[in-house]
Amino acid sequence: MKPLKSTEEKLLSGPTVAKAWDLDPATIRRWRKEGAPFHVLGNGVIRYRLSELLKWRATRQVQHKPKTEAQSEPAKGTGE
Repeated sequence: MKPLKSTEEKLLSGPTVAKAWDLDPATIRRWRKEGAPFHVLGNGVIRYRLSELLKWRATRQVQHKPKTEAQSEPAKGTGE
């Protein structure tokens, strides 16, 4: 096994990426299902490169769910 060159980017675990970006680890898992780049090591461990995730996030189309009428109107009886 050859040692990593100092210029090669490290492969990080999902929880490590989540902590670095202040996200829930479930977000990283969801991104993987949505097509985020990842690497599977020989023993089945999943790892990520921050640069690849940044590029993926920049090109990704975020789909927001539209608000329903109940969410956009103030609740009745609240005095608003």
